[in-house]
Amino acid sequence: MRAVGVRWVLSLGLGFALLAGIILGALGYQVAGLVRSQELDLLQAQLLRQARLMAAEAGPALSTGDPADADATAKDLGRRFGLRVTLFDPAGRPVGDSAGDPARLGNGLARPEVRAVGGGALYGVGLEPGYLYVAVPVEWMGGAAGILRVGEELEPVERAVNRVVAAFGIALAFTVPLGLLLGLVAWAFAGRDLRRLAAGLCRLAEGGTPETVPAGGPPEVRDALRGLGELLGSLRERVDQLEADHRRLQLVMDQMADGLVIADPHGNVVGVNPAATRLLQVRPEEAAGRSLVAVLRDHELAGFIRNFLDGKPGAERPPVFEVGPPGQRRTVQVKVSRTEPTGGPDGHLVILLQDVTEIKQTEQVRRDFVANVSHELRTPVAALKALVETLEAGAIEDPDQAKEFIGRLRVEVDGLALLVEELFELTRVESGRSGLNRRPVDLAMVVRQAVERLRPLADRQGLHLLLRFPADVPPVEADPDRLEQVVLNLVHNAVKFTPPGGQITVTVERQAGEVAVSVKDTGAGIPPELLPRVFERFFKADRARSAGGSGLGLAIAKHIVQAHGGRIWAESAGEGRGSTFTFTLPLGQS
Repeated sequence: MRAVGVRWVLSLGLGFALLAGIILGALGYQVAGLVRSQELDLLQAQLLRQARLMAAEAGPALSTGDPADADATAKDLGRRFGLRVTLFDPAGRPVGDSAGDPARLGNGLARPEVRAVGGGALYGVGLEPGYLYVAVPVEWMGGAAGILRVGEELEPVERAVNRVVAAFGIALAFTVPLGLLLGLVAWAFAGRDLRRLAAGLCRLAEGGTPETVPAGGPPEVRDALRGLGELLGSLRERVDQLEADHRRLQLVMDQMADGLVIADPHGNVVGVNPAATRLLQVRPEEAAGRSLVAVLRDHELAGFIRNFLDGKPGAERPPVFEVGPPGQRRTVQVKVSRTEPTGGPDGHLVILLQDVTEIKQTEQVRRDFVANVSHELRTPVAALKALVETLEAGAIEDPDQAKEFIGRLRVEVDGLALLVEELFELTRVESGRSGLNRRPVDLAMVVRQAVERLRPLADRQGLHLLLRFPADVPPVEADPDRLEQVVLNLVHNAVKFTPPGGQITVTVERQAGEVAVSVKDTGAGIPPELLPRVFERFFKADRARSAGGSGLGLAIAKHIVQAHGGRIWAESAGEGRGSTFTFTLPLGQS
């Protein structure tokens, strides 16, 4: 603050000095010009009087026409009056000069003062560096005898002007210390309050609250400082309110599930929220300052925004686009608006990206579910209808045929009952209402029981069913009946899709923090593009349609494993190269 005060005093003092210097300089210039003009006028009047006196004495010498007489007279007059005297004949030729040989002067009519008198003027005045000349006509016996010119040095005039300039220079030299003195005086009167005000401004800039400006000092300064202090207080309140609003807005933007992109009127991104960075797979520092096209990376979406900027009407419903890098594309519904209510061309652009990927997937799952249920029910219902119609047509009268058809009816009804039971089971597992009966379980024993139950089926199919597990498999906290159901589903699938002579290997092993169970077969395999979908409800590859089953077993197995906190996945090298299904259970609750 002391350095600020010194700078303030210097600035104020130098300002005073500069202002005084400008005023004194202009005044000195005017006064010097005025003194010079007055001195020249006085000198001219004096020379004119003396020239007229000399003209009366020079008349006889010029009238003789002898240059020697004229030159002698000029030198005599110059010596007596202390001036330079020059005589010219009526034609303007110099015939006498008190300063030397008149022949060296040339034609006198080249001089303005001589030319003026030669033209009939009462007198003429000429000025050259260092001299002032006055010329008058010389008459003798009623006729023009010639011209007389007298000259005086301008040194007295210059001395008078220099005295004025020196006086103003001395005055100007005193303005700098006087200005500094005035600055010190002003600082002494108002410096304290200004220093406190400056400190308040610093606190305000750092986020603090400035003190009240004191009531001392001159009335003008006091009123100005009080008004400025009130302004600072009001400004602090507004800044606090704006900061609070900004924090709330930033919190809302950060917590929004929808992506938000804000761009300036030129189409450059100025801000994105975390949801938008996740959808677009960009970092906030990379997005800021770049164009919308570079950040969105989708030409269709960029074209839609460009149409909005051009004022072209869009669709009645918000359009849907795919955004994000390949392999991580997300479906988003886009809404575009401007920050100004009137939608002016200078407002910022606000782009809302609503992620509807899950909604679209849910709709697709719902459609697939309806289609799959319809497909699964169509065949048994059609068969039941055909059997009933056959019985009604007369087959019921034949005991043997009636018995056969009733047996087939029972098979179809059992299939429908199993489908309904599996649907009910899947619904319970998905909703978390399956009621798991958790307790410490020997997983190796559960797997062995499930494998032994399906071994007769594998033997009839001509398959080699192997079971491998170490002796120290730790227990897990789980529902043994549900785990056996998972193993049965996986092993049954392997038996169903493995040709005779193949091999099925069931392995139990301990991994880092969990236990893994895998079922590997040498069967038909699964195409790589179908691996992510094998656990969907009712999903079947085309080759599996003739193998029977509802397509719900793997979906039920997935939800049971997930309900135990585990993971399940499928692996396959391709069609005809077998497949492996693996699930894991955590050891954290052993």
